[in-house]
Amino acid sequence: MMLPDKFVKIINKIPEKHKVLRKLIEKNYQVLNLDELKAIDFESEEIVTDFYITLVTKILSTNSEALELLKNLSVLNTLIETNIDQKSVEKSYDMDNIQDNLNYLMETGLLINKGEQEETLDFASEYVQNAMLSISDKGCHENAVKYYDQKSKDFKEDYNNVTEILHHQSEIAIDDVLAIGFLGVCNTLRIAGFGIHKLIIIGEKLIGLEDKYKAPVLVALGNLYADVGRQEEAELAYLDALSTYKELAKAYYKIYLPYVATVHNHLGKLYADLKRFEEAEKIYLKMLKLYNELEERYTDIFSPDKEDIKFEGESEKPVYQKVEVDLPIDLDPEKLCQEAFEDYREIVKEYHDVFLPDMNTGQDEIGHVYIDLDLLGEKRGEVLDELTLKKLYAKTCYDGHLADVATVYSNLGLTYMEMAQHGEAERMHLEALRIRAKLAEQYPDKHLPLLAIIQNDLANLYTHLYRTEDAEEMYLDCLKTKKELSERNPTLYLIDYLVTQNTVGHFYLGIYHYNKAEKMYLKALKGLEGLTKKEQKLYASNIALVQNNVGNANLFLGDYEKAKNYFDKALKGNPTNGDILYNCACIEAINKNNEKALELLGKAIEADKKFMKWAKTDRFLKNIKDLLEFKNLIGENGENREEQN
Repeated sequence: MMLPDKFVKIINKIPEKHKVLRKLIEKNYQVLNLDELKAIDFESEEIVTDFYITLVTKILSTNSEALELLKNLSVLNTLIETNIDQKSVEKSYDMDNIQDNLNYLMETGLLINKGEQEETLDFASEYVQNAMLSISDKGCHENAVKYYDQKSKDFKEDYNNVTEILHHQSEIAIDDVLAIGFLGVCNTLRIAGFGIHKLIIIGEKLIGLEDKYKAPVLVALGNLYADVGRQEEAELAYLDALSTYKELAKAYYKIYLPYVATVHNHLGKLYADLKRFEEAEKIYLKMLKLYNELEERYTDIFSPDKEDIKFEGESEKPVYQKVEVDLPIDLDPEKLCQEAFEDYREIVKEYHDVFLPDMNTGQDEIGHVYIDLDLLGEKRGEVLDELTLKKLYAKTCYDGHLADVATVYSNLGLTYMEMAQHGEAERMHLEALRIRAKLAEQYPDKHLPLLAIIQNDLANLYTHLYRTEDAEEMYLDCLKTKKELSERNPTLYLIDYLVTQNTVGHFYLGIYHYNKAEKMYLKALKGLEGLTKKEQKLYASNIALVQNNVGNANLFLGDYEKAKNYFDKALKGNPTNGDILYNCACIEAINKNNEKALELLGKAIEADKKFMKWAKTDRFLKNIKDLLEFKNLIGENGENREEQN
């Protein structure tokens, strides 16, 4: 059908950025008012949005169900590759003719296929989505939760769905249920790198809740701020959390006092990241002293149950003052010993009003720390005297925070490394390793990732101290830990395991064990090539870098033909990377392809001036060193290349 001339004239005046609007008018001009089109001021975003609302409403005036469906879909995050998934929509939205309505939205041009994916839809324009989003309501977000719940079943390994569910729940209600969900998944999502900015927005909404939720949310927010480089806000969040935990500790010191120390740990880490090492060391040492006091107090058989905590002075050191207050710690010894762990957790929750992040998890948690209740489990069925039971319970509370003690030791190790106090750094890392290894045996999913970090930090320390045997042993232990993690959860940890193999290859290359380096690089390469079957574009550059490393190992082994093969593959996969260009220049110089070698060396230097220094004394470039073009490229300063590897 030919478009009337009066509409053609108006369409020709519509700016190019609104080309979707042109198509919508062409498809649906019969329902449009010409005068409304003439009155549009395309410089005003508000007017344009209002017009799109009018436009969509008129296009769908004869199909109210399609309009309602479009409004519901508008709240979905279409930046996620798998949104909008047709099958998940059909299963989750309560609408009899949903497929017909989806087809109708496609026919009108308001929805389109997302690329070549027929099962995935998108809005024809962000203006269409924003127009519908502006008139969305609470019910749209409730339906979105159902959609993402369904999508999680269809796309089990997509962590974006978890973040989106939290986002839509935050649009419905800000309450303890949302806080529990947020804190229960925050660390996992941080590790995976999903939705950090959206998590920050959710966390900021939650800090208005009561203190027992506010305090852990502030800690989580501090971590998220630090992740995205907002250090000042991170510091403020940690300080606010510290103040809040102090107030909670005045009422329930056995539960909350260790968290006062824990927040110091986050502050110490922040100061260390900001290179404020002396401040970090001061905080960490204060924490260790506090934990030593806590251990004595929590495991002392005569530790009183009725006690309050008062914080005085700028030092923030807790001053213990015994006072006569009634704390809800009236635990029945026989009941605690006879009943199962689920009942025990309910008692803790009832009597201590303690925040338990996820009552559905397989482990016992208080806050973000796992509690070891094996002591009570072993005594199940026995009748203990009240004093013994209280000692066991107090120790359980303390042991649950051993993970934080390990973190303090680990962070102190890193701080001492930066301060060149290598003996102290090793001692601290070994203390952290001892505690974390024990915790990882009981709770592998929680503590194996942190154990691997400590092993890697120790390996780096030993490498720095030229203790190559110790470094190799620790690197291999780290690899073993990451392999176990990758088998448990390949989505989160497989790529990390492969990257670590590549890192260990660098270690072997640095100590001149070129055969071992090649074997480690090849293992990493094989794993990455397996991942490309699913995500070729995502891992292509990684593969090129590892191919370059394999070539580098063979270069030092003297197998120049094999080295060239891998360098050529790497250059094809990542043609602008300086390291790859430099290595390709070396192999071409070895093969006396001088013109090609100079061309590649020039591109490498253009990418990074460091290669001017490398090239001056690099033995692999000796065939072109006397050429004037080479001297013009490198200047007068250089360093031995083998020192760089």
